[in-house]
Amino acid sequence: MIASFSDERLDDLFEPILSEKRFAVAVSGGGDSIALLLLANRWVHRHGAHILALTVDHGLRAEAAQEAALVAALCADHGIPHQILTWRQTPEENGNLSDRARAGRYSLMADACRAADITALLTGHTLDDQAETVLMRLARGSGVDGLAAMRSVSHLWGVRLFRPLLGVSRAELRDYLRSHNVSWTEDPTNEDPKYDRIKARTALKHLIPLGITPDRLAATAGMMSLAADALEAQADDLAGDASQFSPLGYVEIAPHKLANAHRETALRLLSRILCAVSGQTYRPRLAALSDLLDDICAPDASFAGRTLHGCQLSAANESILIQREPSACTAVSTTLHGQGIWDNRFKWALRDLSREDGADKITIRCTGAAGLRALKAGKLAVTDMWQSAPRAARLTAPALWRDEELLGIPLAGVHFDALSERCEVSTLVTNCVK
Repeated sequence: MIASFSDERLDDLFEPILSEKRFAVAVSGGGDSIALLLLANRWVHRHGAHILALTVDHGLRAEAAQEAALVAALCADHGIPHQILTWRQTPEENGNLSDRARAGRYSLMADACRAADITALLTGHTLDDQAETVLMRLARGSGVDGLAAMRSVSHLWGVRLFRPLLGVSRAELRDYLRSHNVSWTEDPTNEDPKYDRIKARTALKHLIPLGITPDRLAATAGMMSLAADALEAQADDLAGDASQFSPLGYVEIAPHKLANAHRETALRLLSRILCAVSGQTYRPRLAALSDLLDDICAPDASFAGRTLHGCQLSAANESILIQREPSACTAVSTTLHGQGIWDNRFKWALRDLSREDGADKITIRCTGAAGLRALKAGKLAVTDMWQSAPRAARLTAPALWRDEELLGIPLAGVHFDALSERCEVSTLVTNCVK
């Protein structure tokens, strides 16, 4: 049976990005992403939009560079602009390699989107991917948010992620490619049983006779996403009542209002704030988060401060300050495209950047103790916001450096160099407080 993707069906699939005139497509070379690219290309020709294909050569397999080249050739045949981005792990990195590679891929693609003035990135996740994700999260004992699995629209690294194929099966996409004589590459890890996703894929075949099908698992994810949205709305209300954010990227929260809220809502808001302040994508473990909430809400107001999830928490009068932990803030930006995200907490834009500015020698990194000393020695006036900010927030604010020379701290209103005056910085922490 030949898969049918009529113009009307494409309009339904891509309806969420109808207002986007420019967007990027993540293309690995596998069947799902190749099909997404070709379907998106058909759609943009009818709607006057423009697409950019992005392929990340992660270097984890010898074939990766060749697969990226095959995508480049396909894009050239169809007149689609294409970029190959290279990710390489550094020797000092540790932890789960798959997680690091995934974070590296999305970070690189987000950078490429910003450089091209694109705010939307499409990925080729399918109905089968959704079903497998639900199974894996069931195995981990996930709650409402975990079982909501992948959303059709989400945010990551400062761009919006769209997954238009979550209702389309893997088999249907491959049938579509075969009917158009389009080839694709298969990642050998897709057959490696040591990976949880492949275990879930195998298990799903045996669950189908019980009625546990990809469609029904995806339907469960859809219902859970509705429940998660309702819970998020309650957290939004609590955020507006119990917390205040600073443009310097820290949050002040009232512990008595957390204590009086429904525990699930309080945990949800606290997790959201910790992620926003630390710039981390994944939530802290529930046990650690629950212990922290208990400490914050202790009736004797005995909270003595602690660190968790890259954040530093401390008592201040009748509030709790949640700031970026200085020792965890090691982000450095050395490639100035003109705009970007720093430490996953701040957006920056450097106007009218030219080679004469020596951009390759400029870094954006935390102010740190050296920056505070230079600021004190310079005896320059600072903004009221900076003057009243707690020390950790000032230490972890973004600053422009040329080697060890401080060029300026935009959020302090301090500029030792004309280039710093052209740098605009704003926090992303507002996303957690609505």
